Amino acid sequence: MPGNIAVVIPHFQRTPGVLARTLAGVFAQTGSELPTVVIVDDESPAPAAAELGGLNAAARAAIRLIEQKNRGPAAARNVGLAAIPEAAEYVALSDCDDIWQPRHLARGMAAMRLGYDFFFSDHRREGSDKSRFQQCGIHPSQHALLDGANDLYCWRTDLFDATLHATVVGFSTVLFRRSVFPGLKFAEDVEFGDDYIFALEVARSTSRIAVTFSEDVFYTSADNISVATDWRSNKALRHTLTLSLCYHKTLKEFRVTDSQREFLNQRIRQTRKDFATTVIAMLSRGRRVEPAYVMRFFRSDRALLGEIPMSVLRMLLRVRS
Repeated sequence: MPGNIAVVIPHFQRTPGVLARTLAGVFAQTGSELPTVVIVDDESPAPAAAELGGLNAAARAAIRLIEQKNRGPAAARNVGLAAIPEAAEYVALSDCDDIWQPRHLARGMAAMRLGYDFFFSDHRREGSDKSRFQQCGIHPSQHALLDGANDLYCWRTDLFDATLHATVVGFSTVLFRRSVFPGLKFAEDVEFGDDYIFALEVARSTSRIAVTFSEDVFYTSADNISVATDWRSNKALRHTLTLSLCYHKTLKEFRVTDSQREFLNQRIRQTRKDFATTVIAMLSRGRRVEPAYVMRFFRSDRALLGEIPMSVLRMLLRVRS
């Protein structure tokens, strides 16, 4: 029977078989009890129910499937959190297209037994030649070794400041003590930037943070909404919108130092410029710009109105030169 670990998985995929692959990794964990798995099907084109047929009876009994109208990944995570059994003391998160290595949960639970409240691991995205920690300049020498057998370290640097500069904590790598975050809600007002806001909240809530430099999670490409390969696309616009919303929300809701405030304001100016440049580039090539993204950006940052003519001017000057 499932024990005191619950896994929350929001599901939205166009490609069949992706969730089944993720669940295979969840149920192949070694050195850990069978978790309860709460899947929230966010009106996925490839339904979650169709992905469960290959599971054994024990795995199927451990799954709670919730189906809802599409509300986005943060809302799906919140529905999943609310559906976790009361007996579950620990919560792990995973996206529906990522794959856990076999020792991921065991490593996280070893951190919990050492008294830590929050655990996350390094991870690598499909097609990348570097892990996320390597990309962010995070090295074991910056942290304190806790458990060599499980490659566990106590996080020693400022996670809040690190997150401001780069999203270090990947949702699919996380395990945390539920009682430490009793009112946890994932931010539904920052497009797909809820991982960024979540990491800031964690950094402000506890210093008992454990980490492993083992690449415990593999991020597949699948239908990833946060990766844009063409900067002149609506996907790129949404990515820039997400960054802007996150920076504005951080300034509004978190206490920051003067240097952090200046950094965030600089990033807001840059996202404004990037957004306007992308809009003009798309229009100049006859591409359709998603009006909802423009209106949402403008509502959160009215200075966009002045940035658009500046982007046109810069483009004209480049053409003339």
